[in-house]
Amino acid sequence: MKKLKSCLQTAYDDIRRPTNTLWFSIARFGPALALQGFRYGHWWVLSAILAIALCDNPNVPTALAASGCILYLLWKNKPLFLTFTVIFILMVLDFHWQTVSTTLNSRQTDWIGRVSSIPEINGDRFVAYLRLGKNESVYAVYRIKSREEKQTLSRLTPGMICALRGTLTKPSTAGNFDAFDFRTYLRHKGIHWQLTVDQWATCHEGRISLMERIQQLRQRGIQTVDAKLAPPMSGLINALVFGSQSEMDGGLEEAYRNLGLIHLLAVSGLHVVVVIGLSHRLLIRVGLLKEHVQWLLFLIIIPLYAVLTGLSPSVVRASLMAEWLLFFRIARRAVPTVSALSFACLMQLAYDPGSLFDIGFELSYLITFAIIVSAPTVQKRVQNPLSKTFIITGIAQIAAFPIICYYFYSFSLLSFVLNLFYVPLISFVILPLAIVTVVLLILFPPCGLFVFGFLDMIMTPAHSLLLNCEHLLLFNLNIGRPGPWGLVGISLCAFGLLILWEKWSHPFSIFLPVAFYLVIGFCHVAAQWINPYGSVTFLDVGQGDSILIRFPHRQGAMLIDTGGSLPIKKADWQKRTDPFDVGSDVVSQQIKALGISKIDWLVLTHSDWDHIGGLNGVIDHIRVANIVIGKAFQATNTEKKWFERAKNMGIHIVSVPAGAQWGTKNLYVKVLWPKTAISDSNNGSLVLLAKMGGVHFLFTGDLEKEGEAGLLQQIPNLHVDVLKVGHHGSRTSSSEAFIQAIHPKLAIISVGKNNRFGHPHKEVLAVFKKYHIPILRTDRDGAVRIVFTSNRILQIKHAK
Repeated sequence: MKKLKSCLQTAYDDIRRPTNTLWFSIARFGPALALQGFRYGHWWVLSAILAIALCDNPNVPTALAASGCILYLLWKNKPLFLTFTVIFILMVLDFHWQTVSTTLNSRQTDWIGRVSSIPEINGDRFVAYLRLGKNESVYAVYRIKSREEKQTLSRLTPGMICALRGTLTKPSTAGNFDAFDFRTYLRHKGIHWQLTVDQWATCHEGRISLMERIQQLRQRGIQTVDAKLAPPMSGLINALVFGSQSEMDGGLEEAYRNLGLIHLLAVSGLHVVVVIGLSHRLLIRVGLLKEHVQWLLFLIIIPLYAVLTGLSPSVVRASLMAEWLLFFRIARRAVPTVSALSFACLMQLAYDPGSLFDIGFELSYLITFAIIVSAPTVQKRVQNPLSKTFIITGIAQIAAFPIICYYFYSFSLLSFVLNLFYVPLISFVILPLAIVTVVLLILFPPCGLFVFGFLDMIMTPAHSLLLNCEHLLLFNLNIGRPGPWGLVGISLCAFGLLILWEKWSHPFSIFLPVAFYLVIGFCHVAAQWINPYGSVTFLDVGQGDSILIRFPHRQGAMLIDTGGSLPIKKADWQKRTDPFDVGSDVVSQQIKALGISKIDWLVLTHSDWDHIGGLNGVIDHIRVANIVIGKAFQATNTEKKWFERAKNMGIHIVSVPAGAQWGTKNLYVKVLWPKTAISDSNNGSLVLLAKMGGVHFLFTGDLEKEGEAGLLQQIPNLHVDVLKVGHHGSRTSSSEAFIQAIHPKLAIISVGKNNRFGHPHKEVLAVFKKYHIPILRTDRDGAVRIVFTSNRILQIKHAK
């Protein structure tokens, strides 16, 4: 009890010192307390997760109730109760400290920062984490101005101290529903600011810590692979050996992700096992005693490898487990593997509570737990190694399925088959050869290049197969992001299936994963048929237009424009390996998030790049039946090539005149404009009138005042409830006469934040204000979604 009081006093003293982070307190007395509760590791992990979840959302009554139940259960064991209470309080305080506290002044512009991560340079973009002020980290971004400056910045290493000038801003939030929220991502890392660097002054090496020296070794290894080996294999080797995916070819990485193979690129438990196995065999062959080899692995090799691979959640999990199991092996004591997993989880959360919200952390622990728990049954029931691989792959796929759906919205029906082939290929052939290649490149470069040639010969056809499979969109099922109840239902189905497999020893049980996917697919299709809700979503695509319409009861889906940006010619040194594309990175992801597998009508209002520039990105990721254009659409040579490519993919190009209509009496889309060919691209925009939810929507493209006047002359009594404001709120559109005539109840402006055109113009805003018409803007409010049924509007919401 005296030791416990001493630990608590030390923790209290640490809390009172603002320069200390609270996890140091846990590091001081955590191991001692851990020994007291050694046999209760599973309770600890559950308690730690609840503590963080409770802190992240303190208004969740279920978390409070669950925490109370655990406290009640632990009360009978006083030492364990005190242990849990201390850890619970410290983790909540630590999480609060990391995510709320900041000491930086946003008005300051001159800074001295210490580089705390390996800088990433992609084309003309530089990003790195810097420590400023009282040891607080920021996310630094810089646009490189010249080739010479790029070479200078490439020499920056962790531990260097730089004087620079820049502006602190809040990280961006998600502009679309279910999109990646960068601000939340950084908050879980304890980072509150993004530093936009304007100018670098001087940089010099400070006093380098051991961790920074290891990071420098990692950086040199990555740069050596990039310099001496050709892409895309150089990117794959860096991902497998050093855990760095920043150099991966964008198209290839996307193929791994879409086909459910992205876990192979993350350094994980299998990599740690391979490194331990190779090191153990090599050291034994050198002549070291077995006991000495174990101590070398425990004290040097495993920690060093974890840092060299970037300390990703999966490799930290695997390294902590290996250290725990190896320690008890050295002590000649048996310890259950699941206890090693539990304590690895606890230690990782104690050091970095925000890692709980990392997808790598969630997948790593969930899949490992499922495999560990099912291992005795697999070992007892199956003797054939091939059958074991088949079953373990199925267990891992089912366990990961709820998380995959939540984060990636879709899965490929080819994933299971491809995993059976690529898991052993990457794990037992490519990974060992990649490690050998890197070692030889450093020691004997010609031998390293020889092994690399062999690697390239194996992986070139394998990667070609992946890229071909990715384009088989028929095998992709877009589930969409499930809601809370949907996620619970999918998780219960996965859990029930694993229980059923464990109890059912029939040979046909090996095909249960296939049955699982078929049932999920059937339920998804059935739910779409039953779903009475439709929606109109005005996507946030920056300075551009893209409107996604989903009709109720699986009556189809429509996309009006795809967004896009005008391509800017860049020098070779400025080009990025995976340039941003609004069609693939924003629009197609939003389509998947809604569970839409097919776009029936992709309408292109006119040929401006901010309306059609994302076309290729959309048709590459989503099945499209028809591309609809107006009679006045003026296709350039580039767009003609796009349409030819679309035709080769089986997409119909449909040119519609004014008056064309499709749908039913209560749910239809009608083309209003233009009646004749118009030379001006904006005034030749395809104008659509849609009746949905009992109200009328008018989609105007970039229609300007002349086109508005012509439309009113053609249809003088045009009735509109919701107006998509023409040309992003430009002063050349939305004339007072037009707004007065149609007098919408709601206006929506699709516009980019701080755009160089000054949209929306103050004169246009004044017109809407004069007629008391409310406005929603994508630059300020994010994406706007209007949910409707067959006869009424249910909800209007926006993403920000």
